[in-house]
Amino acid sequence: MSFKEMPESEFALWQRLIEDRTGLWLPENRKTFLLSKLVNRIRIKGMGSYGEYFASLMNSGEEAEWPTLVDLLTVHETRFFRDADAMKLVQDFAKDIIQNEIKQRKTARSDTVRELLAKREPLTNLIQVWSVGCSTGEEVYSLAMQLQTLSNANESPFYFGVTGTDISYPSLAIAKKGRFKRSRIQQIPANLRAQYFVSDDAEYSRISDEIKDRVCFVQGNLGELEQSPVQLYNIVYCQNVLIYFQPQRKKEILDQLVRRLTSGGLLVLAPGEAMNWKHDEMQKVPHPTCLAFKKCKSESNNLRSNYGRK
Repeated sequence: MSFKEMPESEFALWQRLIEDRTGLWLPENRKTFLLSKLVNRIRIKGMGSYGEYFASLMNSGEEAEWPTLVDLLTVHETRFFRDADAMKLVQDFAKDIIQNEIKQRKTARSDTVRELLAKREPLTNLIQVWSVGCSTGEEVYSLAMQLQTLSNANESPFYFGVTGTDISYPSLAIAKKGRFKRSRIQQIPANLRAQYFVSDDAEYSRISDEIKDRVCFVQGNLGELEQSPVQLYNIVYCQNVLIYFQPQRKKEILDQLVRRLTSGGLLVLAPGEAMNWKHDEMQKVPHPTCLAFKKCKSESNNLRSNYGRK
């Protein structure tokens, strides 16, 4: 079965439908991409036209089809430590939090606090990270490996959590397994591979329980963020996700991300995704290769930070 070229008026209907349901925007230059994905689903479902498939998606009985279509429309290109400079920025920021916390505890008058530090008792619930658009989990596990390594080397270990969210259920299913082909983990530094991966068989390795215990994965749609509960994070890592949204929707999403940052928290974006974005509560981090912003603290609670400086 062959499919005729889709007229602009029909393409506009598809653009609006997909944006209304998912928040994702497909510009004109992605029309060919959309058509290839639609044809794939139309043939699998035994339908005869774009219009027939469109009508089925409007039917409440076809809700289960949407996750499949969304998965086809999102690009799952990812890898471990994809942006090494941004990962280093996160590590330095986390180190700054830990050092400030230890400094405050060491100056505490409480004998109990001083005893806990002397015994290297863990600093509890200190760093929470949100990986937005985490795909198949490589970004989440990269962040967790960095933080675990930092904790192991610290004079007092600390608890942390990394939450990964994505719109794609199939991607999250892969992420939760934490099982990757050996070829996928070769770019990870050898010391981290040895410490945080366990060989499954000749072709696959899986992430260690030490790291898996510190992460969780949740399905979420950035287009519906306004309706979601506000949970606070010290670090929000959102790279290569905002490209899917129109400028106004992108600004709304960024505003919602700011709401979910703790005072003094760090927002990391991909270079070029929001170069001209400004927010009254956010200050751009000076860095030659990374695009990041820090949420302003009140003057009374503002601690000097050295991260991001070169």
